Amino acid sequence: MEGKVYLTSWRKSGSRFKLWLTEKPECSITADSFEGAKESLWELICLKYGDGEAVLEFDVPPPESELLAQYSEPEIVSISGNDSAEPIRPLQEGLFEKGHCPVCRRQWGGRTKMVAEFQYLPTVSDGAVSSDGMYFSSDFLDLLTPVELDNLAFQPVKTLNKTKKVFYELVGKPIARYVGLTGFPGKRGEPCHHCGYAGFTNLYKNKLFCFLAKSDINSNLTCFVVTGGLRLNLCMTGERWRQIRGKRGAKNCVSSQIYIIPESEAIRMTNS
Repeated sequence: MEGKVYLTSWRKSGSRFKLWLTEKPECSITADSFEGAKESLWELICLKYGDGEAVLEFDVPPPESELLAQYSEPEIVSISGNDSAEPIRPLQEGLFEKGHCPVCRRQWGGRTKMVAEFQYLPTVSDGAVSSDGMYFSSDFLDLLTPVELDNLAFQPVKTLNKTKKVFYELVGKPIARYVGLTGFPGKRGEPCHHCGYAGFTNLYKNKLFCFLAKSDINSNLTCFVVTGGLRLNLCMTGERWRQIRGKRGAKNCVSSQIYIIPESEAIRMTNS
């Protein structure tokens, strides 16, 4: 299977970085830079295990640039499955109250009660992504507490392929919206020429970055939903994610750092 998620450890000794697969420590690389070691570890995984699409999930956050390090606390990550959900063709109409933008495919209006149908949902992974949403297995939901589930909204989906897993679509209860960071050097997507929508996902040095305003976050929540992109995102505190990562129910799920910025540096979306 290609595209597996590998739990990865790292340490810095002097000026050099060592990276290794946590469950297979013999698969290790040492290099002069963290990025260099990461690239070499990807190559080694491809050679040893035939996985040319490996994803590294670090057991502790990787080193950050001086610019981003100031926004790394509190530690918040978005969670998704490193697998795809393939919708039936032609695409269903009626999944969203006002349909989709015909150009950028952004959803218009809230999610309806219509059950989404798929040609394919994962047989191994516990999470998946499509252009319209995020999907998690019943085993993944079992890892969450009743209090966490009360802050989320899911509904079942159907699939045509054979899989023993039962999947649910993340459909609601967002508490925050992504914002922009004033002066961030990354490239933001151009507004859609039809509906005018432009999210706040930034591309910088071949990596995507997302930001939340600290004032929008409820510090009592360990798991919550965020909007502001093409789909809803499931977010957790870094501590909570480490408690369930690697367990049955979180197979091939991966995290991505969300940076938390002060209100004074936040750019709010003017289009909804």
